[in-house]
Amino acid sequence: MTLRRPGTWLAAFLVIAALGLSARLFHLVSSRGVPRQGDARAVASYGFDLIFLALPHGELMAAGMPRDGAQALTSPPAWSAERMDAQRQHRRAPRLVPSDLVIGVVRGGQPRAYPLRFLVWHEVVNDEIAGEPVLVVHHALSGLSAVFARRLADGSTPIFGVSGLVWNSGPLLYDRIPAEESLWSPFLARAVAGSAARQGMRLELLPSQLATWREWRTLHPDTTVLAPDPALSREYRREPFGSYLGSDLLRFPAKPAWPHEAVPRKTLTLVVPLASGRFLAVTHPAATALASPGATTALIPTDPPINVRLTSRPPTLALAGGDQPPPSLTAFAFAWYAAHPTDTAWVLPDHVAPAF
Repeated sequence: MTLRRPGTWLAAFLVIAALGLSARLFHLVSSRGVPRQGDARAVASYGFDLIFLALPHGELMAAGMPRDGAQALTSPPAWSAERMDAQRQHRRAPRLVPSDLVIGVVRGGQPRAYPLRFLVWHEVVNDEIAGEPVLVVHHALSGLSAVFARRLADGSTPIFGVSGLVWNSGPLLYDRIPAEESLWSPFLARAVAGSAARQGMRLELLPSQLATWREWRTLHPDTTVLAPDPALSREYRREPFGSYLGSDLLRFPAKPAWPHEAVPRKTLTLVVPLASGRFLAVTHPAATALASPGATTALIPTDPPINVRLTSRPPTLALAGGDQPPPSLTAFAFAWYAAHPTDTAWVLPDHVAPAF
């Protein structure tokens, strides 16, 4: 489905909605007693060391909220699937319905689900599964859903927060290391400012799957699931980015711009790192075109071919086969292209064979 470019009235509506969300985030930060750092406009007001800034192109911008405007979670409780499903009996309780999207991850044989309904208000989860520290990231503006190892090459295990800054409409995280805070780009999987950037520190992408709660629950009956934060019960029942996701308008610039006008910028895309150091990006419409009618998997004609699992309502894409498929992530097409304009082979609906 191709979305039409929005008109001026819709652009104005989205700006008003974004301002309302920013105001709500400011209120949540204040109500938790967190000092505001960052005035939502000037990058310098966020207090990060930007003397060494290793961004290849594009522009660093304030995201309209302070540092930690979205409150990252650290070592949050996890519930059983049965306990989460029982929440549906309580009308005002935070709960999941079968069609809700989750980021599913399996580490050490232990599956866990992270509902996007919750993550949209947190963006970052510092968790531990089967004794392994993990970093879960979801960013609504760029469509990014990814899981990384939190233990770095030097053996450290930082706690990450939401910086309040964006690059090419994608999130920047920061590590909470006193006097040595660094900025990190999940799209580049590395530190981009501060001491960690000077050391060339990187993040390791882990296998994860974007799936519906019904699908993940069926694949992993013994899964645990991120428990809701009681302080955000009311927020979890809202969709703060509904207007943004319902159009093809961007709130922040992304350069270089997405070049394929026939494919909406916010098209869901599965990104798979290749052994060559490049990436394969499979767009949802292309995978749908390659799937047999009514099928839930598609064979992508790469070398070697890969299988992806997909649904249409809501759209999902994930590598198929086994608990531990290769690492991958999902993002909107425009955001991945802006971060990786030259090192990605694209599978698009008008030419389903990727060009390497």
